[in-house]
Amino acid sequence: MGWGAADQFIAGFLFGMTRRADHAACVRLGALAAAEVTQHYGPRPEGDLHALALAHGLI
Repeated sequence: MGWGAADQFIAGFLFGMTRRADHAACVRLGALAAAEVTQHYGPRPEGDLHALALAHGLI
């Protein structure tokens, strides 16, 4: 996992925490964000992370 993926995981996890999600949902949000950023070159997501979380029923 590169820096971009680690940063995205933490961002997704903290997003869940600020929304008072349970820890399992926070981990899933972090994993979704990290997985998205590992699918292309560069540390920033290219896809819509909000839509991705909605599609997985996490927010």
